[in-house]
Amino acid sequence: MDSTQGHHDLHIFFFPYLALGHMIAYLDTALLFASRGVKVSYITTAGNLPSLLPAVSSAAANGASMQLLLLPFPSEEVGLPSGCENTNSLPMTDAAHEKFYNLIQLLQQPLRQLIVDHRPDFLVADELYPWTSDLAISLNIPRVVFNVFSHFAVFILDQVEQMMINSRNDDKPFVVDEIEITKAELPKVFHYPKIALDMFREARNKSYGLLFNSFDELAPEYAERLKMDGKSRVWNVGPVSLRHWKEADVDGNDDKGIKAWLDDKKDRSVLYIAFGSECVFSDDQLREIGLALEGSGRAFIWVVRGGGGGLDTIGDWLPKGFEEKVEGRGLVVRGWAPQRLILNHPALGAFVTHCGWNSTVEALSCGVPMIAWPLHSEQFVNERLIVQVLGTGVSAIEQGVKRSTFAEQKEVVKAEAVKRAVDRVMGEGREAAEIRSRAEKYKKISRAVVEEGGSSYVNLTSMIQELTKVAREKKREAGY
Repeated sequence: MDSTQGHHDLHIFFFPYLALGHMIAYLDTALLFASRGVKVSYITTAGNLPSLLPAVSSAAANGASMQLLLLPFPSEEVGLPSGCENTNSLPMTDAAHEKFYNLIQLLQQPLRQLIVDHRPDFLVADELYPWTSDLAISLNIPRVVFNVFSHFAVFILDQVEQMMINSRNDDKPFVVDEIEITKAELPKVFHYPKIALDMFREARNKSYGLLFNSFDELAPEYAERLKMDGKSRVWNVGPVSLRHWKEADVDGNDDKGIKAWLDDKKDRSVLYIAFGSECVFSDDQLREIGLALEGSGRAFIWVVRGGGGGLDTIGDWLPKGFEEKVEGRGLVVRGWAPQRLILNHPALGAFVTHCGWNSTVEALSCGVPMIAWPLHSEQFVNERLIVQVLGTGVSAIEQGVKRSTFAEQKEVVKAEAVKRAVDRVMGEGREAAEIRSRAEKYKKISRAVVEEGGSSYVNLTSMIQELTKVAREKKREAGY
């Protein structure tokens, strides 16, 4: 019997950054805790409810329930259109994202009031909310940081941050355990004044612990070194998306008929191309991807947001006659696609990905080889994990092509290079076979770790037990 079942006296607030990738990872994690009997409250805004309710309802039908608590989100106060309540709904401009970040700061007082009203025992809050550490301390509740990066990325970036203090040469790559990364590839916060990094590090150091959507067997030496180097506890409880991998429909609505389309394809024959919900390419880059797919001769699913970020302009950048030439073997999906359904399908042969951590860990848990195409944030570090450490994919960006976290500094990756990367992973040669074998190995490991007795299962049990003990002691000290 699970010793964590029935811990209804432990109440945890989950407060994700209002970006789709963060909200999905937090939702899966919150429901994972709820499935163990923990009382869970998920903090969001009214405009985000439509994307959350289906998963919450499905979980409730399987016995895991949680309450949704809403914060006001006055978009108009900072000059944003009404209804812009997550980063995915914003205009694709730096000014819009800056306004959104300023608006996020206005959530401090409403969150404080929710904590006062509901008296949770712990606050699990996004690393992008550094102010939640001081807020939690002022209210005498511990904060756990969940930043939706991998433990590998956090360790590497921590080491690079220390190296930057002594570096006077921005052109020289930083090297951590033979893993090289240039300053241009680092998250944007590394390009801001040092006070920004200090703020996040100090907030993390004040926290009770670090929670990751990862597992101990994934680059295990880095998990151990992070535990030794850090001042906080570290828990790997992922892949959290495997909370529901045994369900027949693992990704909700399939109104585009994608499963039926995949069912007609041979095993490992389909290439899946998707770059997350916030990644936007230039028209020139999209055209090169289209040319690569047209010339590859392979079946594919390509998820696009459109040139310049708008779906209305899709036809303007497609190669001439593209849709006619790929009819039957290619499926262009505009907007959202059921990614977990696609990755879990036996027809899937490879995944061209931006290396966002949610997508990376989902691909690993499905045994899908990757063509890594990082764009920003910690994605260039995740690429190194995929290609150099795990060996479950190759890079789409060949040597000599300028790589940067800033869109205006990137070079266009040509169709021929994309096609070469796809052939390396989906071909019949030795390299492709070895990549597929390693990908299958991590699929088996990742599914074992979430089963009873697996490392993530045990870590979650241990975490719940520890948090329950702390909560009970605090209540006893407070006299209730």
